Amino acid sequence: MPKIIAVAIPKGGVGKTTTSVNLAVGLAILEKKTLLIDLDPSGSCSVNLNFDKNKITGGSMSLLSFTKSLGQIIHKTELDNLDFVPSNAFTFDDEEKLTKITSNPLLLRNILSQQTINYEYVIIDCPPYLHGMTNLGLTASDSVIIPVKSSNFSIKALQKLLDHINLIRKNYNNTLTIEGILLTMYEVRTNASLLTETQLLKIIGKYLFNTKIPKSASIAESTFYGKPAILYNIYSSGAKAYLQFTKELLIRNKICPVIELEKSLPLKRVSSIVPNKNSLDKNLDSFFRKEVTIAFSVMVNSRVVLEVFRNDSRRVDTLLNINLEPGIYEYNWMPNGLPGGVYKCQIAINDFKASVKVYYDKLTA
Repeated sequence: MPKIIAVAIPKGGVGKTTTSVNLAVGLAILEKKTLLIDLDPSGSCSVNLNFDKNKITGGSMSLLSFTKSLGQIIHKTELDNLDFVPSNAFTFDDEEKLTKITSNPLLLRNILSQQTINYEYVIIDCPPYLHGMTNLGLTASDSVIIPVKSSNFSIKALQKLLDHINLIRKNYNNTLTIEGILLTMYEVRTNASLLTETQLLKIIGKYLFNTKIPKSASIAESTFYGKPAILYNIYSSGAKAYLQFTKELLIRNKICPVIELEKSLPLKRVSSIVPNKNSLDKNLDSFFRKEVTIAFSVMVNSRVVLEVFRNDSRRVDTLLNINLEPGIYEYNWMPNGLPGGVYKCQIAINDFKASVKVYYDKLTA
């Protein structure tokens, strides 16, 4: 059975559809058989994938109204591993019909459970509201990705969605989890981005993805050419971020992602010996120039969070937030863009916490 992931937040303009499309494309590029389903009547996924609505032969509305099966409405994309179910609610009458169709929250879940066995991932793009199609998407999903733009309005929308997720869990889907929160349109060193990230860390920090999607002109341009950012310009900052985000999602879904980690993160498992306790190497209290090696031990399968703080306790970077199996690990940290000074490296392994000071001499780096 595939893993079904909804992308949802009750707010427009935060990069929800862009995230859905680029995640689906990234998974396909990484050789994961993927199905993208557009539940948003605006049909923006079709625009991102350059599908002319006049050539769409059926879509999510056809599926939910039982006029066509999933096999009859799947549209092939330019990627062998990516199939697409567009939205085909083109008129006001169509949207009125959808209101009636979506009165049964279990409808989509029942359909997908029978017709998606050939896929590894199903990505569902939900509309920017909580009723109707979003209810169906969340009820049918294993987890939800929440894109959050750097603004106070996005945080309020996030809190509203979290309450709704609890409602879905209680009434329709008790296994629904939060896959993660993705910061989008992120601008380094702006107060809005810093305040948003700080607030999210307080509210629900353990779910934040390490990867942040930067504000990027190429992402906006790509929609005019009917191309996902990853396919429009793979060398752009936005495309690189979305591909890294896809890799991080795959890593989070591995019990022991050692091989994948070595390819995509500066982390290595140097020993598979099971230590008798969790630990952080205390021999880091020295000056370093270009990088510092952070060594730590994991006693049992654990969620590991590795963060760097200024001496005034202000967090400056999250290096790791992933699941690891027992072993001894090393992480090579390069403090690019940071001023010289004293920093604190802090690790949390389940209930275990430890920290150590590191010194960065900017003048000799």
